[in-house]
Amino acid sequence: RSICNMVVDLSWTVISAGVGVVVVAGIYVLWGPDHWFRRRGQCPGLLNLGNTCFLNAVLQALAPVPAVRKWLYATSQQHQGRLALALHHTLTALTGSGGVLSPAEVVAALAWHYWRMDFQQQDAHELYQVLLTTLDEETIRCPGFFSGVQQLLKDPPDTRCLVRTKAGSIATPERPLVCPLQGLLTSELVCCSCHFSVPTKYEWFSSLCLTLPPNQSSLQACLLDYVKSEVVYSVECPRCSQGTGKRVKRTFMKQLQLGRAPECLCIHLKRTVWLSNGSLCKDNTKVSFPARLDISTVMKVQGRKATVYELGAVIEHVGGPLSGHYITYRRQDRRHWACTSDTSVCAVGTREVLNTRAYMLFYNRETTP
Repeated sequence: RSICNMVVDLSWTVISAGVGVVVVAGIYVLWGPDHWFRRRGQCPGLLNLGNTCFLNAVLQALAPVPAVRKWLYATSQQHQGRLALALHHTLTALTGSGGVLSPAEVVAALAWHYWRMDFQQQDAHELYQVLLTTLDEETIRCPGFFSGVQQLLKDPPDTRCLVRTKAGSIATPERPLVCPLQGLLTSELVCCSCHFSVPTKYEWFSSLCLTLPPNQSSLQACLLDYVKSEVVYSVECPRCSQGTGKRVKRTFMKQLQLGRAPECLCIHLKRTVWLSNGSLCKDNTKVSFPARLDISTVMKVQGRKATVYELGAVIEHVGGPLSGHYITYRRQDRRHWACTSDTSVCAVGTREVLNTRAYMLFYNRETTP
C-alpha cells in the first residue's frame, strides 16, 4: 500500500509539473518573450501584422511627442473619432516600458474610414499623410475629404500607394489650427518691374518635403534651398497694366517661407526619384542633421515664438525603392535613445542616431521658460 501511495504521489507530481510547463509555455507563446522578460527602461515594440513596418515606424516616431498625445485625447473626446482614439491608446501605450504591442486598433480604425492595407510594402510618409487627413475628417466632420485618392488607382503599381475603397465629397471647410503637427506656409509674388506685391497666400502643411542635393549636404542647407526665391515668368501685373488698356505680363519673384511653425515639425527627405528611363531609384545621399535645429532663417516673422527644435525621432528606410524595411530611432527621455524595428528594441547613442540616412525627421519645439 505504501508503494502504491508513493506511485500515486509521484504520478500527481509528474502531472502537476507537466501542467505547469504547459501553462508557462502557453503564457510564453501568447505574450511573447518580450512580455516574459521585460526590457526594463526600454519602450515597447510593435507586432508586424504583415509588412506593416511602415505603420510601426510612424507610430513609434509620434509616441514621444506629448503635444500629439494631448491633442489626440482632446480630439477623441470632443469628436468621438475612432482613429484619434485608437492613436491615443496606441501612442500612450508606447510610452510605457517593455513588452510588445499590436497596432491592430489603428489598422481597424483606418479600415473603418475605408483605408485598405494590402499588407505589401508601403511608404511611411504616405501613411503619415493618410493619418493626418483622416484625423482632419474626424475633427471637421467632413467625411471623404480625400476624394481625389481614387486617382491613386491610376498610378503605376510600383508606387505601392495606400488605396481607399470608397470615395466621398470634396468639401473642405476652414478651421483653426489645432493639430501640433500642422503649420502655415506663406507664398509671396513680387513684380520685378514695379515691385507690386500680390497678397500673401497661406497654406497648411503637415510636413516639409525637401529635395535632396546631388552631393552630401546638411539639413539647414536643404531648408534654405526649399525657401529660396524662384523666378516666375508671364504673370499678369495689375499695376503695370494700369492705363495701358491691356494685360501686361511681367516676371515675378516668388518667395516661400514659414508663416507659423508647428509644435512638432515633420521633415520628409525625398529619396525616391524617377529616372529618365521611367524606372524608380533610391537616393542615398547623406544629409547631416542636428540634435537641435533653429529654423528662424526660414520664418517669415521672427521673434514671436521659439523656433528652436529638439530632435525627437528619425525614420530610416533600409532597402531599395520598391522594398525594404523601416526603422525608427526615438527618444526615451532627454538623454537616452532607442532603436525600434517592429518587436525589436535596443538602446543606441546619439551619435548613432545622427549618423543615419534619415527618411523622415521629427523635431519638437523647445518651450521658453
